[in-house]
Formats: sequence, structure tokens, C-alpha cells
Amino acid sequence: MAIQPANHSPLGATLERQSPNARATASERHTQVLEFKRLWAASAADPPAAERPAVVTPKAAQIPTSSPVLEHAQPAAVDAPLPLAERSMNAVKQAMMNAGIPLDGVSFSYREELVWYPGGNWVNHMLTASTSDGRSIDFSANLAERSPHVTAAEIDSFLLKA
Repeated sequence: MAIQPANHSPLGATLERQSPNARATASERHTQVLEFKRLWAASAADPPAAERPAVVTPKAAQIPTSSPVLEHAQPAAVDAPLPLAERSMNAVKQAMMNAGIPLDGVSFSYREELVWYPGGNWVNHMLTASTSDGRSIDFSANLAERSPHVTAAEIDSFLLKA
């Protein structure tokens, strides 16, 4: 495969000379290295302020952020985000309702387990779904929140239909 220089650029020509089919002498290789260093230094140099293009901001970015409409649209007090336990349980319950899976025979609980190994430790955030007959199944609360429809399908197939 031959490398074609784009628009006859010096870098493209250098790359073409370095293709597997091209054979260069040691002096040509030294010249290529020096040429590449020169090109690299030229591209890294900051152009003078007169040569820099003017930065044009789009009109959408010039809209003031303190307009009366925006101030009234935002809530007065920002609510703190729900903890992971509530977010994951709510997401799974909503996914179960959307899929038509009954919630009356399933209870949810959340726990955190410290897992230790010789190099350190981490915390597993676990969501447990249990039925009234004593069967239960554990899920990662993070994954249950991210993909609640998968968790709902697993609860349905392993706890409710088994």
C-alpha cells in the first residue's frame, strides 16, 4: 500500500519516502529527521496576534443568562439527589410496572458490603429482591439503576415464574 501525500504537503512527502517500498540512504534519513523536527517546531510555534483568526461567538451564545424568564423557570431550592438505594429501587419498580410484572409479592432491600483483598478494598452496593416464600436474588444497585428493565426481567423469570 503506497502512502499518497495529501495536497503535496511536506509531511506527506516524508511519509511517502518512509514507505516499505522506498529505500533511503543514511544521509536521506538524517535529513528527513531534521526536516520533521523543523516542521514540528514550526507547527508548535504560536502565531503572532495579528495572524490569529478572530474568534466569533454565535448569536445563541450571546443570550444573557440572567433574563427574568430563566430566573423564574428555575426552582428556588435545588433538591438533593436521591441516594443510590432509592434511585435503584424506584427505577426497578417503575420498570416492573411498565412490563406488567406484579409488585405485590416482591420486597426490596439495599445493603453495602465492604470487599477486601490484599491490594485494597471496595464497596459493593447491592439491591436484593425477595419473595414471600423466602427466595431472593441480588443485583448490583448501580447496574439495576442503569438497566432497570434487565433487573425487572430477571426478577420475573427467576423469582416469580420459577
